[in-house]
Amino acid sequence: MAALIRPTLLLQMDIDESLNTEDFVADLKRSYSYVSPPLVRSHSTGDHGVENIIRFSIKMAKPFWLSSEDESDKNWDEIMRPWLINMFTKVSNTALAYNEKRDDNEEEPFAFDWLELELGNTAIAVKVCADSSLPDATMELVSRVRDWINDATLTLEGDARIRIPSRTSIAQQDEMREEDSPVEYEFGTWGIEQNDGTVREFDSLEGMFKA
Repeated sequence: MAALIRPTLLLQMDIDESLNTEDFVADLKRSYSYVSPPLVRSHSTGDHGVENIIRFSIKMAKPFWLSSEDESDKNWDEIMRPWLINMFTKVSNTALAYNEKRDDNEEEPFAFDWLELELGNTAIAVKVCADSSLPDATMELVSRVRDWINDATLTLEGDARIRIPSRTSIAQQDEMREEDSPVEYEFGTWGIEQNDGTVREFDSLEGMFKA
């Protein structure tokens, strides 16, 4: 019987330097070990304020991202997609349980701001819910990125990160949100961020770049 091919996950947590204490990092690692033993590192506070990132670096011995590669679509449908759905559920449940524990201990909740995925040669960042759970639409969004890269609806120039929604869209939605209303975001406008700092906005409802 042929060995079952499964994805491998390197789980990374990139937290703001203000949280980088020995006790907090140890607790974070212990709480998320159910998902995968995490690697925790810190960064200085950037232009966008405090941001905490949970990152999936995913590898698999068979092709799964580019449809032009042999059996890639089959591997995506039968292996990678179900595995991702399971991992997204694990992360959401762990995030909720972790903050429930912190609440029981009368500690401030800890929030991730972005889920970053490294899939094939594509980097995707999805805005995380206020309680650190993942949006219900996460799998749908990732699948749409894959589909549109493969049918050339979405073309990327060199290394780029697809940020969903774009930072500009988030700022606009925050400005329009009524006071005390729940923090929820629409994912229609994506930001295509190049390494040189330029950002192009992509309308995912129309399937085209904005002028």
